[in-house]
Amino acid sequence: MESFARTFRTRRGIVHLCCALLFLALAVRLAVIQCLNHEWYASYAERMQVDVVDLEAQRGQLLDRDGFRLAVTTLTPSIAVNPRAVPEAKRAEVARTLAGLLKLDTQEISDRLAKPKYFQWVKRHATEAEAKAVKDAKLPGIEFRDEPIRCYPNGDFLCHVIGEVGADGHGLGGLEARYDSLLSGKDGYETIRRDGRGRPLCQEQEECVQPQSGRSLMLTIDARIQRIAEEELAAACEKNKPEHATAIVMDPWTGDILALACWPTFDPGQFNKVSAEARRNFGVEECVEPGSSFKPFVASAALERGVVTPDTIFDCHMGVYQIGKRTLHDAHGYGRLSVRDVIAYSSNIGMAQIGALLGADPMYAALSGFGFGKVTGVELPGESSGLLHPVRMWTSLSISSLPMGQEVSVSPLQLVTGFCVFANGGWHVKPRIIAGVADAEGRRKLEGAAPVVARRVLSQRTADLMCKDLLSAVVEHGTARAVAIDGYALAGKTGTAQVAREDGRGYEPGAYTAVFVGIAPANAPRYVVGMVVRKPKGGAYYGGVVSAPYVANICERTLSMVHFPRVILAGKQNGHESGSAAE
Repeated sequence: MESFARTFRTRRGIVHLCCALLFLALAVRLAVIQCLNHEWYASYAERMQVDVVDLEAQRGQLLDRDGFRLAVTTLTPSIAVNPRAVPEAKRAEVARTLAGLLKLDTQEISDRLAKPKYFQWVKRHATEAEAKAVKDAKLPGIEFRDEPIRCYPNGDFLCHVIGEVGADGHGLGGLEARYDSLLSGKDGYETIRRDGRGRPLCQEQEECVQPQSGRSLMLTIDARIQRIAEEELAAACEKNKPEHATAIVMDPWTGDILALACWPTFDPGQFNKVSAEARRNFGVEECVEPGSSFKPFVASAALERGVVTPDTIFDCHMGVYQIGKRTLHDAHGYGRLSVRDVIAYSSNIGMAQIGALLGADPMYAALSGFGFGKVTGVELPGESSGLLHPVRMWTSLSISSLPMGQEVSVSPLQLVTGFCVFANGGWHVKPRIIAGVADAEGRRKLEGAAPVVARRVLSQRTADLMCKDLLSAVVEHGTARAVAIDGYALAGKTGTAQVAREDGRGYEPGAYTAVFVGIAPANAPRYVVGMVVRKPKGGAYYGGVVSAPYVANICERTLSMVHFPRVILAGKQNGHESGSAAE
């Protein structure tokens, strides 16, 4: 009996000891949880109870100079589900119903419902009809949220300037990318506490940081002029079937870009349907040899320095002229031409002689002063600087090549900006496309346009001489005489340049760039309009045939739209252009 009692006491002691050790282990574990790992477990509990919902900021708008909406943000319904709030027995039914109403894959929705989470997107940016159908189905665990989405109400209008926005709400190209931080604003968030089944708990004070809306950009673009430019560019491309083309309209006094159209176009709302190459803004990102449209810059430099006058005569040798080992040709055999007629008839031989009289260093200084070889600084991404070699890199032929628009490349914007110097009395103005910054709704202007940046390049006398005399002669009796406008004096210069090979070795056979830049009206310049058409395939390729008629149409339609008075021009000549590949 005594042995049994002793055994019982021993066993009881062991049990007590085990219990004490167990409670000691639990106490140690509790101490570790409460003291050493307190922050981790508190954070884990917070994550289980709290759902943080991002509140996306409203993206600012893009507006033209008069407030016409180019890019806006609207709210669309998005559909989500709380998998923890969907009973397991009903998950298959919910997945089938959602898939049928939203035209989604049933298995994909089933996989989302199987995840132990409080929130899963089902379909973002659904239609109003889809959202109503899901609401009417009264499915468990379904949530609805209004999300902002970028919309372009005018389709492909001004697409290359506007750019596009990706699925994450950030800009990918154009002004949408260049000013993404300003347009995007700052997202906010809201915390929602949930119970064990994921149901929101009502709380009086939930943490909420409201999003800060982005600001809107007001552009210098005039939507009416942009529409005219796009229509005329499309007409030119439909007839001539080029690789691509661009048209630019500028105010020569302020540098405001009133229109910038590129072809082919694309819908920014469906940008993923076209290649990145097709979305490039050819007006600023691509450079071409300007051909004869470059001749006025060298001629004006010679006039400015007194090397020649408009009436200085050059022997053009009936279209064939030998310079060292190089033979220059004119499209037509001209004898003695004045500087005025060298520009009007676009004589390569005459320009080569003018370049030789001017000299290499003065020529480079003048061309650099016009802004060639460097970016204009316009507020658009991807601008190319073009190519203007320093004199130390010139060959013995460069002094005759540059006056013809060879051994140099320019962007269409650089070319139009250069012609603005002839239109505004000799000032180089920095082009700009931002007219100001407004609030998200575009109702209140917050900042104005950057000040006009100008520097003198030519004297008033030389600029007026170029615009009202030499460039007017191109339209009056030169290579663009077929595009004279009734009632409006038009000045400008044609250009037809061969397309250089990508490896820089020579030119592509049968490939040309057709150029025309016009100033309207020539007697009181208000607009400078340029059109560059790359590799036209419609049969013609001269700048005076492919580009000039459509530039003239843009000028006439725009001047008529703003009710600029017409005048009867005495002695106006109408005829057919005598174009040439040497333009």
